[in-house]
Amino acid sequence: MSRFIFLISSTLSFLQAFSQFGPREIIDSNIIATTYTLCADMNNDNLNDIVVSQKANSNARVSVYYNLGQGNFGSRTPILTPSFLNQTFCFDVGDLNNDGWNDIVLTGNQADSVVGYAINNNGSFSNLQILDTFLSPAQCKIVDIDKDGDNDIVATGDAQDLFTYYNDGNLSFTKVEHPSIPYATEFYDFALADINQDGFEDVIIGGVGLQVFMNNSGTLQLDTFRTDSLNKIVPIGLKFVVLLKDLDGDGLNDLIECNHSNFSLTAYKNNGNGFFSFLSIIDSSAVQLQFNGVFLADIDGDSFEDLLAVQPNSANRVICYFNDGSGSFPTSEIIHQGDYAAGDACTTVHAANLDQDSLVDLVWTYKLSVHKNVMLSNDFIEEQNTTLSVYPNPTNDRIQLLSDKAIKQVQILDLSGKEVFREKVGSNSYSFNSSRLAHGTYIITALVEDNLISRRLVVY
Repeated sequence: MSRFIFLISSTLSFLQAFSQFGPREIIDSNIIATTYTLCADMNNDNLNDIVVSQKANSNARVSVYYNLGQGNFGSRTPILTPSFLNQTFCFDVGDLNNDGWNDIVLTGNQADSVVGYAINNNGSFSNLQILDTFLSPAQCKIVDIDKDGDNDIVATGDAQDLFTYYNDGNLSFTKVEHPSIPYATEFYDFALADINQDGFEDVIIGGVGLQVFMNNSGTLQLDTFRTDSLNKIVPIGLKFVVLLKDLDGDGLNDLIECNHSNFSLTAYKNNGNGFFSFLSIIDSSAVQLQFNGVFLADIDGDSFEDLLAVQPNSANRVICYFNDGSGSFPTSEIIHQGDYAAGDACTTVHAANLDQDSLVDLVWTYKLSVHKNVMLSNDFIEEQNTTLSVYPNPTNDRIQLLSDKAIKQVQILDLSGKEVFREKVGSNSYSFNSSRLAHGTYIITALVEDNLISRRLVVY
């Protein structure tokens, strides 16, 4: 009996200490003034590399750290160093000339006032080609806005500017300026996604409030009705963060925005026609989030989008909010707590599978850092002489546990380590009704004779 108690106690301690992410691995401790971070395959080796942009640094404006395999990275390789560019603000990657290689589009803010692109020629990049100049460009994204098979470019500027650059497939771009809108606002962040199920990606822009531009067969047009409807439910304030993705598993793109005025990070549900209603408050004190410090990805492998965020300056931390499958984010994990006074500041964040284990890892700056996703499979503890099957998994109904030896006890914990269920068994099989659990990810642990075996359980 004493050994049994010890084993269960040890399991609780282990799971309570267990983190979704491994320890910090510093890739580059010398990089400064990072403005944007993104993961993409830049040399067509099927590995996600890390791309960063910088400002006020004469050594490099955009650089890549090539993935050497298993999440190991080479040293910083500058790929864009135009001498006239000093305020690189944002960039995006995508194939602009249909040759199968990721090219780069960037914006230079403040005095630079440029939108430009560079072509990836089998791993070598062309000089920056100036596409446009206007006052204080902000965000830029590569997207096939008109669904003609060629990637276009959408860019915004602080002074209520929204431009689409239509690509003819041969890098000849036609600029379309979308009319200034009848709202006193600036543009800080924007998100692209189909919000009314017509197959075309629409735009929601964050400024002083939110603005909705619907994509009518390839042309973006301000929708004052949807804009007014959205701003009636969204608190007034500066919007530095706008994200669009399916949060509750219904196939519709929902909205996340952060109100810079009161620090509320909030989710809104899409009704399928591009109109939204309140869904959940993710964090009521999400301090000073910026567009380059938030990212949605399925972190815990439950098929629902979780939210990674950098809270800079006074909070100075990297945090992950876990989606329970309903669009609510009841649990979170502080991945890194920086020391701002010591220069350990958190600025940008991104996520991608870096080590070929099919799970999403974390990348952030300042000091370019990686945290590997350590929830590598359903098997946390594997005993050579003991088997345990848990099925179906994921589940929304009854689950079965089956072992080749006697199951003495079953215990279920949430990701914070809190016990939500425990029961003695005494046979090789066990059945449990998972509908009594809230949607989310759990750790189910069985004492099989004298062996502890743990599995990840996803309830949807």
